[in-house]
Amino acid sequence: MHPTLVILAAKRRSVANKLRPLPVELAVSLPLLSLMVGVFLIGGYRFFYILFRFLRDNPPFGTLLTERLLAMVFLAFFSMLAFSNVVTSLTTLYLAGELEFLLSRPVPYGVAFFAKFWESVLYSSSAFVVMGLPVFAAYGRVHEAPLLFYPAVLLFYLPFLIVPATAGTCLTMLLARFFPARKTRTAFCALFVLLLVLMAIMARAVVRGTFTHLDATTSMSQLVDALELSHLPYLPNHWIAQGIIAAAQGEARTAGFYFLALFSTALLGLQLVAWLAPVIYYPGWARTRESDQQRAGRAVLPVFSALEWLLRPLPRPTRALFIKDLKAFWRDPAQWAQLLLLAGLLIIYITNLRHMPINTREPFWQSVISFFNLGATCFVMATLTSRFIFPVWSLEGQQFWVVGMAPLTRRRLMLQKYAGCALGVLLLGEGVMMYSNFMLRVPLLMVLLSGVTVALISFGLTSLALGLGALFPNFREDNAARIANGAGGTLNVVVSLLYIGLTIAVQTYPIHALLTGTAVDWAALRAELLVAGLLLLLVNLVAITLPLWLGLRAVERMEL
Repeated sequence: MHPTLVILAAKRRSVANKLRPLPVELAVSLPLLSLMVGVFLIGGYRFFYILFRFLRDNPPFGTLLTERLLAMVFLAFFSMLAFSNVVTSLTTLYLAGELEFLLSRPVPYGVAFFAKFWESVLYSSSAFVVMGLPVFAAYGRVHEAPLLFYPAVLLFYLPFLIVPATAGTCLTMLLARFFPARKTRTAFCALFVLLLVLMAIMARAVVRGTFTHLDATTSMSQLVDALELSHLPYLPNHWIAQGIIAAAQGEARTAGFYFLALFSTALLGLQLVAWLAPVIYYPGWARTRESDQQRAGRAVLPVFSALEWLLRPLPRPTRALFIKDLKAFWRDPAQWAQLLLLAGLLIIYITNLRHMPINTREPFWQSVISFFNLGATCFVMATLTSRFIFPVWSLEGQQFWVVGMAPLTRRRLMLQKYAGCALGVLLLGEGVMMYSNFMLRVPLLMVLLSGVTVALISFGLTSLALGLGALFPNFREDNAARIANGAGGTLNVVVSLLYIGLTIAVQTYPIHALLTGTAVDWAALRAELLVAGLLLLLVNLVAITLPLWLGLRAVERMEL
């Protein structure tokens, strides 16, 4: 058996051993995860089925719009896959703990590299495979595709996933090889800032050029021309879209041509990776482990010294642990690169929303968009807490003996982490929410309501992530992304989304009625407002206190 396959088989057996017997967290979260995925698949299938059927029934422009729509969906997938592979490959190929063992074995470096490369592809691409299933199923159903269409789609998907994986991995290897260890963080920061700037420019140009002039008189040809960006013939998203359309129509030769275009590009990417890996992978991996002797004993940034001076009123142990958490976060570029990317995408979205073809001065649209932005902001906050706060306690496990020597109790340590995390989530959430309110010029009532709601949800989401993270810790893993993607992290995502949905749902009807003029004044909705206020307080009281209390109990009983 090839050595790479041996390493992958050992990894598979390791995962299987961890699942026997089935951990309690998996037994609890798997049904919820299955339910969430099922709802997503059914809802996505229904949405795309209605959309594709509408386009099919409106030829000839419906056919062109279908092609552009598929190409645009795959362009979005391709972009997200490229970003995901850059971040994931940095963690998997350079920061994984087992690499020191693998690279010390008497096998070529390319063997260990490709074992971790395929692991990185799996971590980065599995979610996008699930996201594409509703699109393919709806398209095949609407266009009455033959049964061979569905295995053909899976055949197209494999090389489509490999192309951005090889591109992202090559970029990561080049950065790690040619930047010293102390500058790797700066290189990744500059890269992501550049990518965000380019995305902002593209989004602004497309939105302004496409949607600001849309009205009832806009011709279908203008709309098709506006989506021409997704139809560039030399991009992989065009090849997979055209290949799937040809497969649905039974055009085997056309489908085969586009499949070979994808397949040959994927092979070229793998060959490029195979050429680069033996030359630059090991030196880059070794460079990431270089110590920076010149800066020993100095703060990572002067801002930490200033922050420590500002926090002087706090007790010294609490202040030291707070600064320690910030420095640990800053020293992991895979962590803050994802935070930067997520926050940047949200700001780009909000900035361009005011250019959409709707009248944001109408009360109805003000109400709808305000609640939509509130939901989007809270969803991003849930993503951040699940990704960055849920693993916090698990990451303390292997070094807890050091923290345990500090003159403070576990309960105080837990509350210190809660206060610091909640403050960060609150500042980010309120900043994004107020910025969106300013951009859309929403009514004062919605500004106040959204500010209060985001503040409550900040404390609730932090309590959920920290409490469930203490209930379902994973001290055997030092990778924060894997901890967050585990069963406990999945459970936290599901519970957080349910909590956000309940919080927004209880206040939607009375506020919408006031903003749109359905209700004359406050007195006409006195009962509805009272019920909504009580439910809002009850939901947030449970979300803030119960998980934190359970987490504190688990921490105090924990044996480390």
